[in-house]
Amino acid sequence: MPTTQTRPIHQKTQNTVRSRRKKNTRRAIPRYSGLVLEISTKILVNAIITTAALAGLNQLVSTYQTQSSRLEEVKQEVERTQARVDELKNEFTQTFDPYQSEIIMQEQTNQIKPNQRHVVWLEPDQ
Repeated sequence: MPTTQTRPIHQKTQNTVRSRRKKNTRRAIPRYSGLVLEISTKILVNAIITTAALAGLNQLVSTYQTQSSRLEEVKQEVERTQARVDELKNEFTQTFDPYQSEIIMQEQTNQIKPNQRHVVWLEPDQ
């Protein structure tokens, strides 16, 4: 008979251990569910912020490249305009310089002073 008595005691012990495990498991899930939810929410929010930052950075890079190319075009145009301005300044100075007015009149009208000789260069026949 001792064997029959040990079986029910043993079965009670196993049931008690199982019920204790279930109770501990049931308590553990609600205890950490709030923490898991909070951490998941933080990760989701950080992922959204990171995505928005990357999208903004992408737009900034494309805008920078566009503006850089426009700046190069403007620099080239400024160089061309500056060369033209320098040429016009030089021409203006020559035109309104009283000491060079006689030279300019000779250039414009192809007339020479009476005491000067007109020289014409001819290419030799070969």
